[in-house]
Amino acid sequence: MIQKKSMCPKYFIFQVSFSVFSLLLIVCALKVIWPRTDAFYDISPVINAAQHTKKYPEFVEWWYFDGQINGGRSFNLTFWTASNNLWVELDMFDQNTGKSQTYKVDVADKDSVISTVSFQLKMAESWAYEDNGVYRVSFKNDRCHFEFDLKPMIRPFAEKAYFPLERYEFWPWVAAVPRGKIQGFLIIDGKKVDIAGEGYHDHNYFPRLKYYPVKMKGWYWGRFFTPNYTMIVANLKSYPWMYIYLFKQDKHVKSGNSRGIFEIKSLDRNNLKRTSPTFKFLFDSDTLFISNENILLKNDFFMRMDNKVELKIVDGDQETIEKGQGLSEIVW
Repeated sequence: MIQKKSMCPKYFIFQVSFSVFSLLLIVCALKVIWPRTDAFYDISPVINAAQHTKKYPEFVEWWYFDGQINGGRSFNLTFWTASNNLWVELDMFDQNTGKSQTYKVDVADKDSVISTVSFQLKMAESWAYEDNGVYRVSFKNDRCHFEFDLKPMIRPFAEKAYFPLERYEFWPWVAAVPRGKIQGFLIIDGKKVDIAGEGYHDHNYFPRLKYYPVKMKGWYWGRFFTPNYTMIVANLKSYPWMYIYLFKQDKHVKSGNSRGIFEIKSLDRNNLKRTSPTFKFLFDSDTLFISNENILLKNDFFMRMDNKVELKIVDGDQETIEKGQGLSEIVW
C-alpha cells in the first residue's frame, strides 16, 4: 500500500502566503484599472456648489438645471466654465410644436463673477444663487428671459469618482436638488407666461480639461419622476457599475453602485432621428423602463432626451408600477 505523504508545514505556509499575495495583487490591479467612488450624503450643497477649479491651469466645471414645466415645455440650462471658455445656454423644447430652441450667451471672463465659498454666480446678465435653501436662477439674452425658483423636495447627495493613476483626477458630482418644485416666468420675444413644474439641479467639475470626457469614455445619465418615486441613474462606460439612487417621496430608499443590467436598444448614433432609443435598468428586483419621446439637443458630442418612464418596484409580494417622465443624456 502506498501511503500519501503529509504536506510539509513550510510548504503549506508558502502556499497560503502565495495565495494571499496573489489576491492582494488582483485587488490592487482592480483599483488601478477601475475608478474608485465615494458616496457621501452629509454634505453642504451650498459649499459643494461653490467654484472649485479656478486654481487649476486647465479645468472644466458646470452647474446644470432642468425641468418639465406647464405648457408642454422641457428645458435644460447650463452655466459652463472652462479654461478660456465660458457660456450660458438654455435649451427649450415645446411638445406642442415639436421644436427645440437654443439660446446661448458667450461670456467674457471679465463679465463673470463666481464665488469660491458659496453658491453665487453671475455670467453676463444671467445668474444663480442659493437663498435659504431655495435656488434662484435667471437666464437672459436679447430674445429670452427665463427666471425661476427651484425649491428642493429631496435632500442632496453627492458622488466622487477617482482615477488612481492621476494625481488630480477625480470627478465630483453634487446633486444639490435631486427633485424640486419650479415657479417663475418665461419671456420670449416680449411674450410673458408664468411657469410651474418640477426640476433637477447638479454641479460637476474636472480639475483637468484634457481628461474630460476621455477618462469617462462617455456615459448615460438620467433623472426620472413618477408621482411617488424619484430615480436617478448613471452608467459610466469606463466603470463596471451603475450609480442608482431611489427615493420614495422625500425618503431615500436605496442607492449603490449596482452591477445591474443596463440595456440599450435601437440606438443608432449616426441616424438617431429615425430611431427611438429605449433603455432598461435592473436594480435588485426593481425595473425602470425608459422610452425616448423627444430629442431636446443633439450634436457630435452628446444627445439629450425627453423621456416617458415606467417604474416597477417590488417589495416582498407587493408590486407597484408607476408611470412618469424624465430627462436623460448620452455622452459618446
